[in-house]
Amino acid sequence: MRLNLSTPSNVTWKRSLSGFTKWYQILWRNKPIEPTPPYSHICQIGDPILRRKADRVLPDDIKTQEIKQVILSMKKVLKRYNATGLTAPHVGVPFQIMLIEFSKENIEKFSEEIRRIREMETCPVSS
Repeated sequence: MRLNLSTPSNVTWKRSLSGFTKWYQILWRNKPIEPTPPYSHICQIGDPILRRKADRVLPDDIKTQEIKQVILSMKKVLKRYNATGLTAPHVGVPFQIMLIEFSKENIEKFSEEIRRIREMETCPVSS
């Protein structure tokens, strides 16, 4: 028995097989999408951004949407990791921006005597 490969059902099958083959190749060829700065995580030791000299942010630039977005992202990371301080390079942005928050929960980790000697007080992150 000889198969007729030109019948409509066989042509459809070949088309769907070639589509699947292309999809499968793309699936394995493409790399996963890398996150872009500002990150939602803290950069680790060895990251090139931490070795680069950070750029100064002028007072007029602080009100720009780009800087506001960086600061908002930094606040989220600061809260997520319950950190005391964070700089913009820690979230992948080479700017001289620093956030500090010393919350009530953090200050309670120290004894009353150490708080008095070091003159510790809470320092909220302001918007």
